[in-house]
Amino acid sequence: MAAGGVAALATGLIGPGAATAVPAEGEIVNAHAAGAIKDRYIVVLKDNAEARKPGIARKLADRFGGTVRDEYGTAVHGFTANLTEKAAKRLAANSNVASVEQDRSVLKEIGRRFGGRLALDAAVVRGGTVRLGDAVSHESSGDITSTGAQSAA
Repeated sequence: MAAGGVAALATGLIGPGAATAVPAEGEIVNAHAAGAIKDRYIVVLKDNAEARKPGIARKLADRFGGTVRDEYGTAVHGFTANLTEKAAKRLAANSNVASVEQDRSVLKEIGRRFGGRLALDAAVVRGGTVRLGDAVSHESSGDITSTGAQSAA
């Protein structure tokens, strides 16, 4: 069969102007919710052999153009990453991913509702413990910081 015949046959089977496959997209939990942090996502991996392989978080983040911030493996198997929304949706469709949720600053949102200051009974904020009775406020960067007030207890 001549080259032109092969092209004609392919066009007949596939159709003229056949589009390339559109990448699958999954759902992002809490997308654009109050306190949402732009381009930051929490990824929970499925409990399967492939998802348990060392380096899977970085491999997935790299594949979708993201950067791993933290990895988790005790209470939940997953990681947080900086990704575009489009990349996060594509990652959510990956067979090793159980869910992708937009990261949120919950304390920042609560702080806004209380005029920028609030008291916590106890919390862990950015790796440090806030003591009983500490006053906590958010700064313009969105980070939560302890004022170091003396404990009420």
